[in-house]
Amino acid sequence: MAAWPVRTTPRDPGRNRLLLACSSVALSLAAIVVVTLHELAHAVAGLSLGVGAVLHPNSVSYVPELPPGGQVVTAAAGPVFSLVLGAVVFLVGRNLAGGFVRLLLLWTGLASMQNFAGYLLIAPVARVGDSGKVLALLDAPGAAYAVSVVLGVALTLLNARLLAGQVTRYARSQDELRHLVLLPWLVGTGVTVALTLLDTWISGLGADDVVVVLAGGVAVAIFAPMFTFFYGRLHPAYEHLTLRTPVVPLVVTVVLAVLVAVVLGPGLRLE
Repeated sequence: MAAWPVRTTPRDPGRNRLLLACSSVALSLAAIVVVTLHELAHAVAGLSLGVGAVLHPNSVSYVPELPPGGQVVTAAAGPVFSLVLGAVVFLVGRNLAGGFVRLLLLWTGLASMQNFAGYLLIAPVARVGDSGKVLALLDAPGAAYAVSVVLGVALTLLNARLLAGQVTRYARSQDELRHLVLLPWLVGTGVTVALTLLDTWISGLGADDVVVVLAGGVAVAIFAPMFTFFYGRLHPAYEHLTLRTPVVPLVVTVVLAVLVAVVLGPGLRLE
C-alpha cells in the first residue's frame, strides 16, 4: 500500500488559508479553556478540603495553607482532571459535529491530555510543578521521577499518533497538512506564550512559578509536530470539513482571553 497521501489535489491557496485560520483559532481557544479548567480543578480540590482558594490564570493559592497531605491532593487534582477531560473530549468529539467545532474539540482533547503529560515530563527538574510537587511531597525515590518522564514521553507520542489519525482524514495533501497542523501549532503556541506572559505579569508570580508556567505554554501542543512520525503509515478515507472564516470563534477567543486576564489576573477568591 502506498504511503500517505494517496490523494492528489492541485494546490488550493484559499483552502490552505481557511485551514490555517480555523485551526490556529481553535488551538488558541482550546489552550485558554484547558489551562483555565486545569487551574479551576486545583481550586475545587482546595474547596473540597475546607480551605479558601484564590484562582489566577495559571496558578492557585490557598487560605489557609494546606498541610502536606492536602497539598498532594490539590497538586494532583489539576493534572488528573486534565487527563480525564482530555480523553473524554477527544473520544466524544472525534466524530461529533463538524467544521470548526470538530477542530476545537480535537485540539481541546489533545491539549488537555498533554497538560497531564507535560507535568510528568518536567517533574525531575520542576518541583514546583504539579507532578514534581506531588513526588517531592511523597519523598519519592529517583526511580519514580524516571518513570514519570517515561510516561510523559509515551503519552506525548500517543497524542501525536491520535492527532495524525484525525488530521489525515481532513487533508488532501501534505501542503494542507502543514496548514492544518504545523503552522497552527506555531501560531497557537505563540499566542499561548504571549497570553501567559501577560497573565503572569498581572498575577505577580514568583520566578520559579513563571518558568514552569511558561514551559507549559510552550508545551501545550508540543505533540503536534510529532504527528509527522506517524501520518505516512495511515490511509483514512478523506472527510471534507466544511469551514468558513472563523470570525465568531476569533471574537470569542479574544473576549475570553481578556476576561481571564481581567477577572483572574488579580486573583478571584473562592470560598
